[in-house]
Amino acid sequence: APRIEPEPLMPPAEEYIPNVQFLSNQSWEDIAAQLRQQFAGVTRLTPELEAAALTAAGEETEPLARVRAVYDYVNTLVTNDSGSNSAVRVLLEKAGDRNILFKAILDALDITVSWVYLRPNEAYLARTNWSAPRWDLFTYPHLMVELEGQAPLFVSLAQRMTPFARLPEHFDGGKGLVVGADEQRILLLPTGDPEDSATATTISLKLTDDTSVQVGMELVSKAVMAFAQKDRLKTLSAFQKDLALRAMANQLFPGSSLNSGDLRDLTDPDKPFAVVLDLTAPKFLRPRGDEHLLRVILQPAQMVRRFCTVPRRTHPLHFRGQMILRDSVEVHAGDAYEIATTPSDVLLVSPLGTYS
Repeated sequence: APRIEPEPLMPPAEEYIPNVQFLSNQSWEDIAAQLRQQFAGVTRLTPELEAAALTAAGEETEPLARVRAVYDYVNTLVTNDSGSNSAVRVLLEKAGDRNILFKAILDALDITVSWVYLRPNEAYLARTNWSAPRWDLFTYPHLMVELEGQAPLFVSLAQRMTPFARLPEHFDGGKGLVVGADEQRILLLPTGDPEDSATATTISLKLTDDTSVQVGMELVSKAVMAFAQKDRLKTLSAFQKDLALRAMANQLFPGSSLNSGDLRDLTDPDKPFAVVLDLTAPKFLRPRGDEHLLRVILQPAQMVRRFCTVPRRTHPLHFRGQMILRDSVEVHAGDAYEIATTPSDVLLVSPLGTYS
């Protein structure tokens, strides 16, 4: 058979390459029993955990407020992921699996919480043979909190300081295997609003006397994993942060020199991930006869890398999710130039989506 040439967003290799799987004859009950063993006994209550539950809940009496208070308490207390998987040891050592401590404290407060193992939306994955249950179909442990009269909350503290009860975007519309004390079931995960994870880029371009441009840029992302990056980035030294900002500036504006930059609000868990850059982009104006061309759109380069690395596709385009990206560009012509013509608006509508 001819070699398969990879293309962006093509279906998984399993859709093309013949393969054989040898699977054991198991039921979902067998799978659930194996998963229960992973956390058997690790959340057993002790006097220390019961005291921690009273401290975490504080004066809160409403169930949802108590859950949120415990979430904040565990996130603040346990800053090191490496450590024990025993709830009482995580509490005392302030290191280890935050999910285990979170569940133990909710158990102490008599709040219904179960382990649930998540699976991304099927659009991200190769086609699956659901007639043969196996444990690796669900590989992301989370916790499902059930409060009377409310939809279940899906919570993970694997990444610190991520928004409370918000799943990463690739789990939107996925599945969860709930493993209770004596029962198991598979359920559909909720689908989030894409606006909740939108990314917005605001850019100011100031033309100078030569072909360089002064650029002011702010990028704000509300994606769950962008929040998770904040906890990692706030530990960077000033030198490392400067390197990261310069790399970002050169990726967006090749050859640019960074005047100043900041990773904003890294210590505020309620504010989204934000990057602010002030830079000089050389030769940004492109001579075209007696005029100069100013490119004011960032998206084309991203779109080429994402969709069009070959002149003609030979494989289907497999969209695995949806995202909202907004670019806003303001141009200040200054005294050296005047704007002769502006591009007309673009609106492309197709069965696959809309670009404007």
